[in-house]
Amino acid sequence: AGVAYDEACWQLAAQKNAMEREREELQVHWKALSADSSAKQEAAELRGEEFEAMREELSQMEGVLSEAVVELRAAQQEAALQLAARKRLQCEVHVCVGAFRGELDEQRREGAAL
Repeated sequence: AGVAYDEACWQLAAQKNAMEREREELQVHWKALSADSSAKQEAAELRGEEFEAMREELSQMEGVLSEAVVELRAAQQEAALQLAARKRLQCEVHVCVGAFRGELDEQRREGAAL
């Protein structure tokens, strides 16, 4: 009976040691998982902050772009008005040149007739 008891105690001690090793391994694994989870949580928070910063920058750039488009349209309108005015002046100059040449021809004919 004593041998069986000793054998049972030895098996229980071996099982206890094995369970202690498994518990230690599980604790190490748990700590690694906890550290990984914390690192991922911090990275996610950082990415969230970066995302918000990029969203704000995008919003500002959209505002700048919108202002630039308004300025460009105003400049295009001004250029179109200036072009139309220049074309009107060119037409007036051509009319005046034609009238001047006609008057000059008339005076030459009158001078030649005298």
